[in-house]
Amino acid sequence: MTDKRLSKECFIMNSAIEQVPHHHEIKAFISENTEKLELAYYNALVRAQKEGEIYFTESVLLSIARFLNHARLSLTFTAKTGESTEVLRDIVRTTLSILD
Repeated sequence: MTDKRLSKECFIMNSAIEQVPHHHEIKAFISENTEKLELAYYNALVRAQKEGEIYFTESVLLSIARFLNHARLSLTFTAKTGESTEVLRDIVRTTLSILD
């Protein structure tokens, strides 16, 4: 996330998000992508629960999946603003602490 060459790759997504209020197709794409990512997090959390690594109810797992997806978005934004690796790692540690 701190590689300056790669940080420019989110420009297309940033531009697309700006168009969401005006374009149904873009809104549908963003929503579908968000749902896929949340489902991926949810499935990973379910697997962790089955393996005894975490202990939450199913509804809480879905909330955590949503939170992790939005934390990922915030982390990307924070990295693009030029924060240090130390700050980014602190955010990751704090985010993951909800699983303790």
